Amino acid sequence: MWWQQFNDDELTGLIDRLRAVNPVLSQARERIVEAMARQGVVAADRRLQLAADLGYNRAETGSEAVSMQRLPPGRTLDVYSTGLTAGWEIDLWGRVARLLEAGEQDIGASYADYQGMAVSLAAELSLNYVEMRSLEARIATTQKNIELQTQNPEAGQKQFCGRERHRAGGGAHRAPAQQYAVTPAGA
Repeated sequence: MWWQQFNDDELTGLIDRLRAVNPVLSQARERIVEAMARQGVVAADRRLQLAADLGYNRAETGSEAVSMQRLPPGRTLDVYSTGLTAGWEIDLWGRVARLLEAGEQDIGASYADYQGMAVSLAAELSLNYVEMRSLEARIATTQKNIELQTQNPEAGQKQFCGRERHRAGGGAHRAPAQQYAVTPAGA
């Protein structure tokens, strides 16, 4: 994937986790599965349709019953039945073929939606990650500068005064170095 060009295992891990647990991507994956299931239902119309049934009925006549089926009164009759139906629809006008084509397009659109969301979310995460790393580097540089200034305050004073003299046209302006010191968070 494109983010692996950064060679940052932490970023790759974050994006892998994003792709695995993000609810928006989960819904998009479910839409792909749903489109494939609909396609399977439509594809079944092209196949031979078989239906079988088994049945059992028990009929009892009372002691004074009159039966039109000539059963004597007070008897029990067990009736078993079986059935088999086979059918196949000839797709004469191409209805099933067009439905299959539309289903393939639905699957493709669902997959493209998923891919688009995944790329967009990964890009957003990557931008935030790169910005975070950039800010970490700036903080480290600032802390290093503070450390250098506290170790050698005269050098910072001379550098600051030289810049001020240059801006003011050579005038001697002096500002205490402590005025520009930055205290790092947590110190």
